[in-house]
Amino acid sequence: MQMDSDKELLEVVDLNTFIIVDKEEMGYVGVINLFLNNGKTFTMYYVPLEVVSALNQLEEESVNEEYVVRRESIFDLLPQLEFFRQNLAKTVVKVVIDALDETTGLYTATIELRFDTVTIQKKMIPSHAIFLARIAGKPIFVHRTLVDEETGEP
Repeated sequence: MQMDSDKELLEVVDLNTFIIVDKEEMGYVGVINLFLNNGKTFTMYYVPLEVVSALNQLEEESVNEEYVVRRESIFDLLPQLEFFRQNLAKTVVKVVIDALDETTGLYTATIELRFDTVTIQKKMIPSHAIFLARIAGKPIFVHRTLVDEETGEP
């Protein structure tokens, strides 16, 4: 799905992340709630725990120590690199969660990047794209059809 007109996109005005215990699977499930400008919430499950932890740190939210990964990942390092943050802010235009693979149940996001006069779009794992957008201070959108499908509305 290509980037659509702005009327098809709902802007993320806030987000929160958390981890729930999946007792059946005996594991943890990362969750991102995206609060949209139309008052609805779009939820993504099975987000990698290191991304949940890193987003919590970016948002300066408390992290339950029980679920903290005890070694750092690239998600911990990148926000600390000022030159990376500055260049990312110059390059990222926006992120749009714009597709759902019905077979796998996985969402896809498109990140729009601008290099001087050239703009490119890359397909990404949504939580990773959200992370980059938050570091860069750029807008995040969800395609209206995905929100309608999740909420069961036409």
